[in-house]
Amino acid sequence: MLACFSSNRPKRLKLALQAYAKQLEGHSLLVIDTDATHAENEGFLPKRALHYSETEIPELLPDYAFAFRGKYGGNRNQALAVAAARGEGVAFFDDDTLPLNDVMARHAAAIASGWKIVCGKYLGHAGGAQNLVLQLISELSAEEPRVGRIREIFAGLPAQATGLIVGAGVNGGNLGVSPEACRSYAFYPTSHRVEDGIYAAFADRYLGANSVYNPANSAEATAKLPVVRHEMAAGKPSTLREKIEDEVRGTSLGVCIDRLLRGRETPNAETVLPKRTAATQVSFNEYLLPYLQKNAAQNKLTEKLNALGAPDEAREFAALLSLTPEKLALPEKEYLAKVNLFFETQSAWKPAVAEAEAKLK
Repeated sequence: MLACFSSNRPKRLKLALQAYAKQLEGHSLLVIDTDATHAENEGFLPKRALHYSETEIPELLPDYAFAFRGKYGGNRNQALAVAAARGEGVAFFDDDTLPLNDVMARHAAAIASGWKIVCGKYLGHAGGAQNLVLQLISELSAEEPRVGRIREIFAGLPAQATGLIVGAGVNGGNLGVSPEACRSYAFYPTSHRVEDGIYAAFADRYLGANSVYNPANSAEATAKLPVVRHEMAAGKPSTLREKIEDEVRGTSLGVCIDRLLRGRETPNAETVLPKRTAATQVSFNEYLLPYLQKNAAQNKLTEKLNALGAPDEAREFAALLSLTPEKLALPEKEYLAKVNLFFETQSAWKPAVAEAEAKLK
């Protein structure tokens, strides 16, 4: 099986590879990085590692370059293509994770038992933007809000999880994909940070029913799922808002794609654009922004935050409360092009893999 790290942080990557070294015995390593970090990474990677800059595979496969760009999903598709060319499955890990059990063996075992996608778990920093919104409301509603914790939330740091969050969504930094899935189903090559969730959401449609392994039973999850510790670095006071804005836009695209698939509609201006407003509203609600705005008004959360002496976070809170679906909706031309990109990538994926098999072996 192939273990893939997509990284633009050499120091973090080096530490992660040292931590995963035992796990990688008997498996292959793939690193996808940026042009700026490629040479530095080359100096410490194992000799047998597969190593590509994120610009190389699009250049090797120019007819399908659109499937391999787009930062998050595009880089993941590069890994799928390399794995498919080698006849292997792939496990994705982030450079800010550390293995807590036999992660490669567990990914491989679940795939060998017939699962197409394996949802590994996080301890440490776990939970997405919605959890951050709920944690922010809870902290500001406390009798004595902790300004340090509030700063962490705005910087994008969720609370530390000490137990598995069973049944929760896919974690892109601990995700297994079978050889069959590598060959037949592509990630959405989008720069919006929703590519992993969308991949799991549509897996049954493209890979068949019950293709995703994500047990809701705690005992089974503990016994069989790969688990890593996730240690995120704090961002800026604007990180939470920027994360929500990006993911609301990306999720809106996913909602629109889902409705097109359910209705068996061909994506074009006549079928996509009328769904844009409603899909963005659904996404806006999913990220709990109306709930945040209601709580802020009812419980005077703005006043509480202003009293804590955290001016940067207070400004960001005001910006969060001012968000509306209309402000977050992508322009029509961009929206249509991005929805079309999903379908174009799926249609082109099998011939793209066939060319990858010829050029990447």
